Amino acid sequence: MKKETYDVIRKNNERPELVIRRFTRLIQEIGLLRTVKEAREYRKPLNRKARRELALRNAKIKQEKRGYKI
Repeated sequence: MKKETYDVIRKNNERPELVIRRFTRLIQEIGLLRTVKEAREYRKPLNRKARRELALRNAKIKQEKRGYKI
């Protein structure tokens, strides 16, 4: 994971809650929050069959959400 700094500068007379909200939004847009949550615990890599089954299941769920029938 790259070590970078992300700054959110407080604007004149801006409430601290809004600064925290802007920072949180920035972190989510960058994808850093997801990366940190995934790195909390190690997951064993899936084998080829398990990856294929997972991809098929996700594709089926995605199509059902869009209203297509399989």
